[in-house]
Amino acid sequence: MLLNKEYPATHSMSTAWYMVDDNDNVAILDMNENGPVPWDTPEECIASLVLGYDNESRVKSERKVFPVNLSTDQLKLLLSSPLKPDEYKWWYDAIVEIDAGRKEEFLSLTKSKDCEEVYCISEDLHLYHLSIDDAIVYESNNKWHVRIRSSLKKLLDEGIIIKVYEMNDFYLNDEYDKSKDDVVFTKEWEQCPYYLYAEPYWEEFLAKKLNTPDNPVKLHQMPEELRPRIIRIPGSFDNIEYLQIAKHVPCHVSGGESMIAYDCEYGKIPLEDGSSVYVLTDLLPESFTPYCPEANIHGCKSCGWNCTSCTETQLCAYPTVLIIDSPVETRNYEMKTSLDELFRYSLQVSLMPKFPSISDEGYELRDNDYRRRLRQNLTTYYQQGRGWLERVIDKFKPNVILLKGGVEKILSTVYSIDDNVICIQGNSYPVFLYRDKKKFKAKILELAKLPYRGKLYPLIIPVDEMKKMLADGAAQKYSDYC
Repeated sequence: MLLNKEYPATHSMSTAWYMVDDNDNVAILDMNENGPVPWDTPEECIASLVLGYDNESRVKSERKVFPVNLSTDQLKLLLSSPLKPDEYKWWYDAIVEIDAGRKEEFLSLTKSKDCEEVYCISEDLHLYHLSIDDAIVYESNNKWHVRIRSSLKKLLDEGIIIKVYEMNDFYLNDEYDKSKDDVVFTKEWEQCPYYLYAEPYWEEFLAKKLNTPDNPVKLHQMPEELRPRIIRIPGSFDNIEYLQIAKHVPCHVSGGESMIAYDCEYGKIPLEDGSSVYVLTDLLPESFTPYCPEANIHGCKSCGWNCTSCTETQLCAYPTVLIIDSPVETRNYEMKTSLDELFRYSLQVSLMPKFPSISDEGYELRDNDYRRRLRQNLTTYYQQGRGWLERVIDKFKPNVILLKGGVEKILSTVYSIDDNVICIQGNSYPVFLYRDKKKFKAKILELAKLPYRGKLYPLIIPVDEMKKMLADGAAQKYSDYC
């Protein structure tokens, strides 16, 4: 086992998300770099979830916060002692108590352009979360003052904000104790109204319960729009000391032993009883090399790092909605952060998973010259390497296809698209433009909720069964497959 932490350099999977047990108690699971991490969880942390969920939409009109309806006693466990407003300077993330009789004035002033976010935490306590951009001017010798023309200056001068609070720090650290062959967590907080679990850095160990509240947050206190996204865990958190999240929902797993079966990738994970199983970790592990139009030219046996990886988002185990995007588009996290029900049935792929760009230095989509080259050659590359996408479509047989990023122009050079129907390899699929998904939302959702009709594969494979499949040639090691 690797004792020193070596965090992945390419991307971070570290996040946190909500869970609920059979007693409707709500927990937050803090997930480490190496996972497991459920496919559809947005990148969050404990501190960003305890008061509610912010969908962080890039479209300001669509950005919304979904507050948790916490009781007074529950809020007291999360907040510091009150601070004086004129001595506080961290206004990009403040919790304020306002004068009870001046709510309308407060809400009016916080409509200013410099106020990035405001939402109510507690009507009874007159508490609001407030974020004001660039409100403080820093001087020399650690001196500072509130910007004269800022909305914060008016709020303070007129005495509308009477107290400020800070959120308790939910920082966690884990260290491997060799003498105990166990992971020891240290935390900088004492109480929290949620059950809290944390995954260690080392995937050999299970998530551990770090907090059992006296008055836990209940499911009915959670925003109604958020409840379908909360992970359901059988049993009671009171009786669950260690947890394996990958047993309950499909997850990304870093490290460990991986196998290929049913044209999917499975990772080996430990369970609470000390045994192990293989769980579904990737729906599309197949290399693009057999379909790549330049593989033979460059003598490629597998896809290299210097070819651009295109966007792909797996959100559910059995997708009924296939979203096809352009390789030119950069990764869009909307599907993970949005509470739109449609995304829970979706798989997003590009026209191709890799774009040929043989170079000693590689290419990235933010390189404008490269993006120009990609656009110019995309139709030709797709026509020559379309076998990969056709295999994906045949594997999942989606109930509906959404086309994004202008790919309909490219696909129409190969397939018939007419009257919201696309014909691919003799099969017809309902098709809509992604930008029209709101206009046709009812119809698209109706199709999405129809039964999955693609290839079937298990979510969990016992170790003994995987060994037999390996011996029979029905499975192979991931290292041999790639």
